[in-house]
Formats: sequence, structure tokens, C-alpha cells
Amino acid sequence: MRLDLFLKLSGLIRRRSDSHEACLSGNVTVNGARARPGRQVRVDDVIAVRRGGGEPTQKPAAVVRVRSVPSTSQVSRADRKALYEILDGFTDGDD
Repeated sequence: MRLDLFLKLSGLIRRRSDSHEACLSGNVTVNGARARPGRQVRVDDVIAVRRGGGEPTQKPAAVVRVRSVPSTSQVSRADRKALYEILDGFTDGDD
């Protein structure tokens, strides 16, 4: 599954277009490296998300480990939390 779609489905970023832009602007890293929106997400990847144009030295708003990758393009709100575990920071996906 593409990174920008995973970020949207998990609720870490509200819209796919926003997650796409966040990736292009360098606000998303996977396993410590800047990630492009089309990067494939795998179980045990560590994703760090900085909010709104953060500086590269800014602490991420959330750091999560991927627990599972959905096989469909829809995930219920109740099932979102099962997709990842929070390692650092906090996000509930509803802000």
C-alpha cells in the first residue's frame, strides 16, 4: 500500500492530498529516511510525521510502527488504531 494512502487510512493525516504534500515537503520519514508518497508501506516500518511545514530538526508530532497494512482502501474508525502503535508523540487522528 502506498504511504500517502496508509497515512490517510490510519488517520495520522486527514486527507490523502495532505499526506501526499507532507511526503513531498519532507515532513514524513520512514525508517529514518525521507519518503515519497508512492513508497510501499510494510509491517514494522517506523513512520515519523511532522505537522505543517516543520523544520527538519523539529521533533515529529507522531512516531508510529506499522502493525498491519490494510488490504482494502477503506478502514473503519474503530479499526484505525490497529494499523499502528504509537512509539513517540500522540495523535488520535481526529484533530
